[in-house]
Amino acid sequence: RITPSSRFHCKAQICGDVLLSVVEKHMEEAIFSACSILGFSLEEFPATIEGENNFPISRGFGSSAAFAVALVHALGQYREDKTGQKLLEQEFFESTFAIERLFHGTPSGIDTAVISKRTGILFQSGKVVKQYKSFPYEVLAVDSGCRENCSVIVSRLASRRDLPEYKSLAQEMHLLVNQCEQAMQGSGSLAQIAS
Repeated sequence: RITPSSRFHCKAQICGDVLLSVVEKHMEEAIFSACSILGFSLEEFPATIEGENNFPISRGFGSSAAFAVALVHALGQYREDKTGQKLLEQEFFESTFAIERLFHGTPSGIDTAVISKRTGILFQSGKVVKQYKSFPYEVLAVDSGCRENCSVIVSRLASRRDLPEYKSLAQEMHLLVNQCEQAMQGSGSLAQIAS
């Protein structure tokens, strides 16, 4: 939520055991990065920016992407209210990707893509190649606890891309994605894939 204020301020309400000051510092960096891309000055239009989440952060649930999408939409609306300038799709994607880079170094873009599309997608080589009609299904998400920073994990994985084990795992994942796609289109079984 963004509200006019006499000075810029941001605050976070988060669940879990993450240090609040670190989260608010990342929020400030994200806000100024997005404003820079949007060509919008919070010095000219000061605001209080509040963020709240209801799921753990730094656990692989896409919380940084959800934050990026919500922030850029809110900043875009705030800019439009103040200047009449609408948020362009290119500005949206540049801003959300820049925020994700702050958190993850070299993100794939899949998290912001699926959150902004609000439906199932097929994502390959940094692009949404297909969107699926939404249909009701249940998902069980398991929080295994704290984990390393995502940029460290991505970097470690990238350094192993040429190993035979990685290539074998990538082939298995590709097969699983194809099976899920068939099930989502009605010619397969999600229950069978999960077993």
